[in-house]
Amino acid sequence: MTSFRSFPTLAGLIIVASVAAMASWRTWNDYVATIEAAETMLAGLVRSGDEQLTGTLRAIDVFLQEADQRLSETPTDDRPKLVEFLKKRMKAIDNLRVVFVTDQNDIVTFATLPSLVGFDGSERQYFHTARGPPEQDRLHLLGPRVAATGAQVVFAFRARRDQNGVLQGVIAATMAPAFFEDMLQSIAPQTPPGYATLLSPSLDIIFRSPDGAGMIGRSLKEAEGIRQHLASGRQDSVQHFHSMLDGVDRLGAFRTDTHSGAYVLVTIDRSKVLAPFKARTTLHGSIFVLIAALVVFLVRRLQARETALVASQRKLVDTNVGLATEVKARTAEIRDREARTRAILDTVVDGIIVIDEAGIVEVFNPAAARIFGHDADAVMGRNVSMLMPEPDRSRHDGYLANFRQTGKATVIGIGREVRGLRKDGTIFPMHLAVSEMQANGARKFTGVVRDITTRKRAEAELGALAKEKSLLLESTEEGIYGIDVDGLCTFVNGAAARLLGYAASDMIGRNMHDLIHHRHADGSPYPVASCPINHAFRSGRSCAVEDEVFWRKDGRPLPVAYAASPIRDDDRIAGAVVTFSDITERKRFLKELQDSQTLLSAAIENIPGGFILVDAEDRVELFNEKFKQLYPPLAGSLRRGARFEDLIRLGAKRGVYPDARDRIEDWVAARMTRHREPEISFEERLANDQWVRVAIRRLPSGQRAGIHLDITELVRARQEADRANRAKSDFLSSMSHELRTPLNAILGFGQLLETGYEKPLSEKQKEYVGYILKSGNHLLELITEVLDLARIEAGKLSLSPEAVELGGVIDECLTVIEGQAERRGIVLIAPTFTDRRPAVRADRLRLRQILLNLLSNAVKYNRPNGTVTLSVDDRLAETVRITVADTGIGIPPHKQHELFTPFSRLGAETTEIEGTGIGLTITRRLTEAMGGRVGFVSTQGEGSSFWIEVPRAAAMPGGVPEPGREAGTVAPTTAEPELRMTVLYVEDNPSNIHLVERIAETIPGLALATLPNAELALDMAARTRPDLILIDINLPGMNGLEAVRHLKSDPATRAIPVIVLSADATPRTIREALAVGCQDYLTKPVDVARLRAAIRAVAEGRHAQA
Repeated sequence: MTSFRSFPTLAGLIIVASVAAMASWRTWNDYVATIEAAETMLAGLVRSGDEQLTGTLRAIDVFLQEADQRLSETPTDDRPKLVEFLKKRMKAIDNLRVVFVTDQNDIVTFATLPSLVGFDGSERQYFHTARGPPEQDRLHLLGPRVAATGAQVVFAFRARRDQNGVLQGVIAATMAPAFFEDMLQSIAPQTPPGYATLLSPSLDIIFRSPDGAGMIGRSLKEAEGIRQHLASGRQDSVQHFHSMLDGVDRLGAFRTDTHSGAYVLVTIDRSKVLAPFKARTTLHGSIFVLIAALVVFLVRRLQARETALVASQRKLVDTNVGLATEVKARTAEIRDREARTRAILDTVVDGIIVIDEAGIVEVFNPAAARIFGHDADAVMGRNVSMLMPEPDRSRHDGYLANFRQTGKATVIGIGREVRGLRKDGTIFPMHLAVSEMQANGARKFTGVVRDITTRKRAEAELGALAKEKSLLLESTEEGIYGIDVDGLCTFVNGAAARLLGYAASDMIGRNMHDLIHHRHADGSPYPVASCPINHAFRSGRSCAVEDEVFWRKDGRPLPVAYAASPIRDDDRIAGAVVTFSDITERKRFLKELQDSQTLLSAAIENIPGGFILVDAEDRVELFNEKFKQLYPPLAGSLRRGARFEDLIRLGAKRGVYPDARDRIEDWVAARMTRHREPEISFEERLANDQWVRVAIRRLPSGQRAGIHLDITELVRARQEADRANRAKSDFLSSMSHELRTPLNAILGFGQLLETGYEKPLSEKQKEYVGYILKSGNHLLELITEVLDLARIEAGKLSLSPEAVELGGVIDECLTVIEGQAERRGIVLIAPTFTDRRPAVRADRLRLRQILLNLLSNAVKYNRPNGTVTLSVDDRLAETVRITVADTGIGIPPHKQHELFTPFSRLGAETTEIEGTGIGLTITRRLTEAMGGRVGFVSTQGEGSSFWIEVPRAAAMPGGVPEPGREAGTVAPTTAEPELRMTVLYVEDNPSNIHLVERIAETIPGLALATLPNAELALDMAARTRPDLILIDINLPGMNGLEAVRHLKSDPATRAIPVIVLSADATPRTIREALAVGCQDYLTKPVDVARLRAAIRAVAEGRHAQA
């Protein structure tokens, strides 16, 4: 009985031990398979990311090298075309923004964004990694950084070197961060979640996905995983390490990008990788406990049975043991198969979708989730048509139904391109392969999906590049062909085939030296070893030949100029490209040029002046005998090849150029600056008061041709004319001053009397003062018009044409003339401008003078209570006509021919109507000087219409005129505030001093000091710093303008406002005064109201600054 009972116990122990051993072995294998599946997935993802990165960076590197070569071959003047070419090429590379080149000091010298040229990037030290030895040259990555444009970009750059390998700077491209973010996002693990990171060669984080913004720039030099990868010495490695970023044990795949030296790594949390394994281990443990419990239960039941049941019990135990073993084996096999299937589904790059006959999704692996943007839970159990755009979505169920009924397949078993619909609504191209299978008696369909967006884009870009290449090759008139390292033709454009007389197909694969370049022009053999084209790809250096021959198919020579450049594939020379052009016409032109050289030399010698021609390097190429005669001291040094700058420096030292005395180098620099202008003409003084006019023009070839004419007699005649003109100007200025000075006291004191500032005037006194002011103003008008006419006759009239809006000028004139019209009861009629505002090109002040003349005459010579009408006609093509019509007495026909004769008043001199008889004369001269004309129509007894036509300007936008004070009203007077300011008045005329003193008394708070000359005024201004200086121009000793210059040059008096009060009303003097810093210029006779307003304006400005 004892042995019977111990045997089942022993058997039970053995069974439990066996199950435990099998479970441990299965658990270990499951653990290893889980880790290997994760490592395989990570390796696949990191390899995919590196392939994307390498492909893009290789394309950028090739592009930068091509751009660098084109830049070095492109003249400065053609660089705008190069910019447009590079921009077109950049469109073929995603996320490429700007290409630029820097010199050795990191100064931008060329850029596709012109505003970057000149930018100093030396302080940023972005490109120091490119400063290594030439053997370390490669593409470098840096980023992200904030560029000079303000955008965040990634820099891709490489060194630029000359033929000796000396660093010249870098050529760089800026890339949008989106490419790197998208690339990392596409390889970042989804199940379980993980991170994808791009490191610079210096092991700093460039980008990290997801949520890596805060990590950018952080160094991983001390990271355990990185050190393990570097220690492995392999391009790819998988490492288990403890992360220094988040303190988590991680599993990661690392790959070194051979093109840029950057590192791509993909990591996942090791605990999350092992989570499914731990769950399965827990399940296996539970099964083991259940089996052990069952064994114990059976053992105890067997021990309770009678000995008679031992045989049955043993058989039952054996059966159970066998059954348990088989169950465990089957369970292990199923789980192993499921694990392998799940690992494959989870790590495969392609999306895998399994549906049933109704189209319901049963399997949706992580790659499919990544492609479509859906979580697996959101798709499982739903119709697969949710992943299809219209109209495919609507047709899908019908297709399945038709397949179930007929068995006819249009997709199953056939791989093809279709369209997919992502969660965000975007439609993308994909490759779909569908297969049918049976599972548990049910029909299933498995679809393998691959996102081919990148491939399609690449195909489109390659197609565009191929088309662009074809267009470039076929659009040029130059022949172009390519050869491999054996000299065999790889491509040829239509121009090359046409020039050489071959069909393009006859040239492909042929040895081009043997075909077209085997003999010299004289027929002698041309060994291939001596051929520059052969040297181009043997030595790796470009070459250019200006005059050789290729041989046509018909045996005739073709004179050509050609250039050959090596074709590089990474660091390997793959052949050469040759461009050539037919120079038959060029050689004929050269012959004709040589034939005409003799004629040209003879023509140059017959030029009336000296002639010199210098090349683009400013070396003398040609000169005539007259040029030598103009510059005798240079005759011995004047020869072909001499530097022009050396010649003029020698002339300056030998006294040829008096202006260069004591400042030779400065003069030479200034003279060369003028010499290098594209086109310039100037006069130059030589020794012995000789003058030449120099005309220089740069030719398209870069040469400069100069004509030197002796104009000594012309200059002397002009100087005499200038002296005469200055005498006229001085006379007019003197006349203006002498005539206006006495009027200043008359009109000034008259204005003071009119104001009644001391005591009110009686009516009779007001009448007398009115006569004084009226006569004085009439005399002033006469003086002004006579001097204007004198300036016109002397040719001293100065005009400043500009676009003038007529509405504003007309309003000003009507405001001035309204008072005169009101006194005679004359009605003024003028147009209003709202929808449009016609404009003319004229001197605004002179146009105002013309209109005031016409309006004043229309009022003066009108009937009482008559009408004056001003109209504007802007319908003419090139001019605008302004007409002033009156209802006056008209002009007798027999006197109309005298209308524009100076001082002719047509009989009005016997009437009470005031006038000078020169207003219309001035009107005509001013109008014609502005490019216009004057005319009139008059009927005696009915009235006259005078018109002017002035060149039109572009009409200005319409608008509502600003409200203003009505004509004829006087602004209400208010008590003036006290100014509290000191004014220094510099004047030598006692009556003028007395007048201004009386005016000052009418201004509350104004303290006036007077001095008779500028010297005393300068001293007082420096000591007392007055608030304002009033100054005359014509002073004894130092004149007023010179005094103002002294005031403005002294820091102590520079800020004191200066107002000129002078009888010199010439425009030249007014301009000069304002130019030296005067705040205002008031002419005598003084307008008291204007003087008071000018003083108050200075006071208000002083208070505003305080």
